[in-house]
Amino acid sequence: MDNTLMKVTQLPVIEEHLRSRKEQTEQRVAEAMSLVCTDETLTSVKNIRAEMNREFADAETQRKAIKSAIMEKYDSFESVYRECIADPYKRADADLKATIGATESEIKSRCEEMLLGYFRELCAVNEIDFLSFGQTGVKVDMASARAKTPKKLMEQIKLKVDGVAQDMKTIGTMGENAPEIMVEYKNNLDLSLAISVVNERHRRAEEEREAVKRHTVTPAARADGVTDAAAPHVVPK
Repeated sequence: MDNTLMKVTQLPVIEEHLRSRKEQTEQRVAEAMSLVCTDETLTSVKNIRAEMNREFADAETQRKAIKSAIMEKYDSFESVYRECIADPYKRADADLKATIGATESEIKSRCEEMLLGYFRELCAVNEIDFLSFGQTGVKVDMASARAKTPKKLMEQIKLKVDGVAQDMKTIGTMGENAPEIMVEYKNNLDLSLAISVVNERHRRAEEEREAVKRHTVTPAARADGVTDAAAPHVVPK
């Protein structure tokens, strides 16, 4: 395939013409700048300046006209370029991107299904019925998905399930608080936090019971209080 798709044929001709005029322009400017401006030559110098400004204005008009013509032709060229080159390439890229995405998604999906089955087996063996696959933190990437056996992700799953299983065993040794701790643990999978929450709850409950005791007057105490209040106070002589 010929990689030379585009050629500019007119601009180099214009540039060459401008370069041929460079020496003439510089000579014209040098002559003007060498003029001595006095009372006698003031009008002449002004006329030369005005003449040079007209020449430059004419050059600017031509430049703008050339730019407009170039841009008009460029707009036409760009339309042809989009039709013949850009749009076909973009359509192909979009189609290939969609095809690649669908294929990668299918490969990842197969890997996730396999990992999910592995996860469920481990949970069944360890009698875990509250842990979700999402809580393992496993994210299937293409490198792992295309591997014959995604060992790294399987190890990540096993590490998580084994950790939960060990925490459950630890909770089982905590006596009467075990069920309450297990409830908290299922909410956050953080054993230390679960224990801390339960201990704090029990501490507050105990403080409330003590407070109630301190403010509760028994019947005997009330009777003693009445007797003491009714007894006469004897002042010794």
